[in-house]
Amino acid sequence: MAAAEPDAFISRHPGAEVWWLDDDIDLCRLVLPRLRASGWRVRTFQASELLQAALQQSRPDLLLLDRRLKEDVGTELLRQLRQQGEVFPVLILSGMGTP
Repeated sequence: MAAAEPDAFISRHPGAEVWWLDDDIDLCRLVLPRLRASGWRVRTFQASELLQAALQQSRPDLLLLDRRLKEDVGTELLRQLRQQGEVFPVLILSGMGTP
């Protein structure tokens, strides 16, 4: 039996709804195929207003949140979401302005 590729990843939760708020479109294009290859359903947002509008209809299983957004600070958005009663898991990502 051949070993899996070292960078191959298959989630134990295929079909999970992962939302990603990041204003770096190039980064999203680079990483998105890998996230989808893991079996997740990924939805991207480039602005917090779009994410908040989507929350009127459904909830993610996980939110990937950029700490530094052009218009907002990700941690401030997270504080607001928690105050509104949102409890889904959040993973904060940041290169702090560097790749």
